[in-house]
Amino acid sequence: IALAALNPDAHVLLVESRHKRAVFLSQVITMTKLSNIELFHGRTESLSQSFDGVISRAYKPPSDFLIDAYRLCRPNGLVALLLSSQQIVSSDQSWTPISEKEYTTSTSSRRRVLLSPQKK
Repeated sequence: IALAALNPDAHVLLVESRHKRAVFLSQVITMTKLSNIELFHGRTESLSQSFDGVISRAYKPPSDFLIDAYRLCRPNGLVALLLSSQQIVSSDQSWTPISEKEYTTSTSSRRRVLLSPQKK
């Protein structure tokens, strides 16, 4: 939601499979009156479209997320993987690392890794 608010030219799709959270997100979207955000109540496996960017919010282990992200991300798109400071991601040659940033939250240390898919 913050991404949509800060980037009014971007179209943001939130994916949530759990009913209670989807209802909450729908209410927040209505209250914020953001016209560039959409909610998909379902699982990523049900999505058939592709995107310029895909962001993980810890819904699956990183290796499983990368499988989904590869399918969902357009060539030359970006994937943002949010990790704990200890998590290691073994990525194959399907990905080109773009950047990595470490940051601290009030309770822990985290990393954000940007990757680009290598598609033919």
